[in-house]
Amino acid sequence: MRNQALFEQAKLQDLSDKLAHFRKEFLFPTYKGKTVRYFAGNSLGLQPKKLKHAVSQFLDDWQEKGVTGHFEGENAWLNYHQFLQKPLALLAGAKETEVVAMNSLTVNLQLLLTSFYQPKAKKCKILVENPIFPSDLYAIRSQIALKGFDAERDIIFVNPAENAHSIGDEAILNAITENHEEIALVLLSGVNYYSGQAFDLENIAKTCQNLNIPLGLDLAHAMGNVPLHLHDWGVDFAVWCSYKYLNSGAGNVGGAFVHEKHFATKLPKLEGWWGHSVTNRFLMDGTPAPILGADAWQLSNPPIIALTAQRAALSLFEEAGLENIWAKQQALKQFLLQNLPKNPNYSVITPLGFGSQVSLYFHETGYAEKMYAYLHQQAIETDLRKPNVLRIAPVPLYNTFEDIAELLSVLENR
Repeated sequence: MRNQALFEQAKLQDLSDKLAHFRKEFLFPTYKGKTVRYFAGNSLGLQPKKLKHAVSQFLDDWQEKGVTGHFEGENAWLNYHQFLQKPLALLAGAKETEVVAMNSLTVNLQLLLTSFYQPKAKKCKILVENPIFPSDLYAIRSQIALKGFDAERDIIFVNPAENAHSIGDEAILNAITENHEEIALVLLSGVNYYSGQAFDLENIAKTCQNLNIPLGLDLAHAMGNVPLHLHDWGVDFAVWCSYKYLNSGAGNVGGAFVHEKHFATKLPKLEGWWGHSVTNRFLMDGTPAPILGADAWQLSNPPIIALTAQRAALSLFEEAGLENIWAKQQALKQFLLQNLPKNPNYSVITPLGFGSQVSLYFHETGYAEKMYAYLHQQAIETDLRKPNVLRIAPVPLYNTFEDIAELLSVLENR
């Protein structure tokens, strides 16, 4: 049965929403003729309508210009990645020279671990949260092994307390302090993929700096989802994907941040021609001319069609304004949590704070999968992390309070 009072409240909230018109900028999937109530932006963001025009314009330029498109026109491809520096710097809280759109997240992580993970004797361990996203763990294990250390021994996992699903920030700080003589690198998520917990990155970064330990971040679930100030916090490096909250399309180009304090240092790194000066790039003599910036970690020319889509998607964040996005995010999350039906079958495991994601932990194995399937049949898309967690992420740019009211109504009557 529809909770009329809840829907009336949602309607009032939607009427006063400064970002309501941005919903029309996105394309929604349908299921059995119904527009889907979409809460899976933490896994794959919706398609912005403007992507089709942007990609079409690239195809026209390619048709009309051929190879000269690298150098001619206002969207010349040679330095196209620089068009993305301003919006990415805004989201990362960084200087434009500190960010670059390139590769995929795990490729970028491998490149930056090559530079920042420099184990020596007993100072060889990497500290991570548990659970860490599996792709990060694969990269970490491979780097430890490549550098001659033991992947089974040289990872320090910071675990949730007994019967908990999130990790207290104090536990992370204590683990770093207690193990600092053995830690060569701290690598954490900005937002944990499983619990939706946003970590206290400012204090973690401060602790790492005081102990002279490099800090790297996986921002897959944080870019476009939580306020970031990577430069001011002094984070050493970060990597991210662009297809979740950044809405640039499945598997699209990721990105990386490197703090400017490292630009003039001789960090070891894998290199390619796109990480060298554009004036030398086409001389073909291989003369080194490294760039001072995150661009220096580039290996090769990026896929322009993918960057074109990402550039169009990122423009929506500038149009909406980050303060407006964060304010609506908190209002959506509060509306969801305050009205979530009391149900002994599940518990909320996401700590309060920034971040769109709310994770429900189902106590009976298999129940989360049944709930996911049931919601899908009602044209409500969520995200399942087997065996017990259902992730719900109301995204400020395209979700409404009425979306949440519909979700809550279905949950209440299940």
